[in-house]
Amino acid sequence: CRPSRRPPSCGAETRRARTSAMSSSLERMRVLAAHLQPVGGPAPPTMGPRAITPEELAQHKSAKSMWIAVDGVVYDMTEFLDDHPGGKRLPLKYGGADASEAWHSMHRPEIMAEHGARLKIGVLVAAGNGGGPAARRAGL
Repeated sequence: CRPSRRPPSCGAETRRARTSAMSSSLERMRVLAAHLQPVGGPAPPTMGPRAITPEELAQHKSAKSMWIAVDGVVYDMTEFLDDHPGGKRLPLKYGGADASEAWHSMHRPEIMAEHGARLKIGVLVAAGNGGGPAARRAGL
């Protein structure tokens, strides 16, 4: 509102109405938030990284289910194939296998920081091994 032309909507009464409306909105949000508070007690247990053997990894090498391993971490690339900037061909070439060397030769480290967390599904372990060096190297 300009001081020279003050319409009736800019008066103190209108400001009080706006303040009142905001206060009631905040009160409704507080009531809703009270219902969303977590119930006391221990948090549910979290699962550790899934151990994936080379044999299981090898079963996922098609466009319907495509996994790769990079530095001991297994990533499900299936949903990302259509969005991969280099197309599907190269990821599918390395699907179902350890692609560490090829991956590092074609990508900057920042790429894994950008996409890795949402694609990570587990760690590559030797058959019959539940963790081991690969899991420790991967920081999982």
